Amino acid sequence: MRLLLVDDQKEITESLKKSIDWAAAGIDEVCTAVSSKEAKLIMVNVEIDILLTDIEMPGESGLELFQWTRERYPDIIGIFLTSHAEFAYAQEAIRMGGFDYILQPARYQEVACVVAKASQRSRENTHTEKIVKQARLLADQCDNLLELMFMRYREGKYEESAAYFDKLRNIYRLKDEKFFFRVIWVQIVRFEKEVWSDGLLKMVFRNVLEELFGREDSVSAACIDDGFFCVMQMFGSSDMEPAKWKDGIERFHSFINEHMDFKIAIYPEVTGITEFPLERLARAYALAKSDSGRGTDIFWEGGDAGRDPVRSNEDCIRIAEKYIRDNISRSVSRAEVAEYLNFNEEYFSRLFKKYNGDTFKAYEMKERIREAKKLLQYSNFSINIIASKVGYDNFSHFSKIFKQATGYTPQEYRGLKSQK
Repeated sequence: MRLLLVDDQKEITESLKKSIDWAAAGIDEVCTAVSSKEAKLIMVNVEIDILLTDIEMPGESGLELFQWTRERYPDIIGIFLTSHAEFAYAQEAIRMGGFDYILQPARYQEVACVVAKASQRSRENTHTEKIVKQARLLADQCDNLLELMFMRYREGKYEESAAYFDKLRNIYRLKDEKFFFRVIWVQIVRFEKEVWSDGLLKMVFRNVLEELFGREDSVSAACIDDGFFCVMQMFGSSDMEPAKWKDGIERFHSFINEHMDFKIAIYPEVTGITEFPLERLARAYALAKSDSGRGTDIFWEGGDAGRDPVRSNEDCIRIAEKYIRDNISRSVSRAEVAEYLNFNEEYFSRLFKKYNGDTFKAYEMKERIREAKKLLQYSNFSINIIASKVGYDNFSHFSKIFKQATGYTPQEYRGLKSQK
């Protein structure tokens, strides 16, 4: 433990350094400085744990020195010395995060007592930070093992995949000899504004679930495909009733969709697992690869009588096509139809092309031309009115698009059909 003693009067720093039993106060080494400039130079080159500084110094004050220290070395504990019993000084020192405030002339015993408390605080902080860091590293390791399990599964290396699951299970066994996992599959349906990184999404899933179930360090998460995640939570052998699990998952789903800047659908598995879940991996990977966007709902394993039937992707595209046809008289955007289906826009675009064969824009134009041809052939509406009915406010633009699609102007097409 290293302390830096700062005072513009060198005799004070020397007196304090020589007269206090620093070892008894938990200090291994004392460095001294007679100005803020010298103190900064020491902190840049030497690791300091506690700063004991006079406030009133020529040039830069002790408060200004501590402000500089907090910005660069936030773990350093600050103690202030002053010869003025002004509350404003003490108030400012505490506001800045100072540990304590000593009025001079201070008795050596008082200084030693405050420093001893500060050194104890520093050790506690270091121990806490070490534990937090280790827990974070362990959580990251669990996430990595889960992702490696899926990676090897996709490569057809099932034995290696199972080995990574065993490593993950052994980590959790250190916490609880008897346990089981519950699994939910989380799909990102859409982002409201900016796209979040996979790492940030996993952190959100982990933190929310651990808070809801009151179990720290119990959740691992892995991105197994674009926008599709496996979230696995560990429970003791008998501490989670199915009804409580279901209630927690529903609250998790509601919290994310109500408070986060993205929307999710989730696919929870009701039964827990203790062994390598090969069949579940196969089912989940098929679900991810099938472009499984089905809206922002909870799709319970085996179905849920209280919910609408799950629509297939192809059904959703047929609904989208009907929506375009029903609104052919106005300009319908891809984003509007995606929102109507509760799909991410880019995801919907890929899905539409996959099942329709045309892009959204190409399909919409074909439907406009198809409707225009029908009206030209079977109605007496003027061409201006027909253009408006199929979503074109500008007649010349409609005429140009129609000719590009059919080889005829609207007038020529109507003339040809009337002759037959």
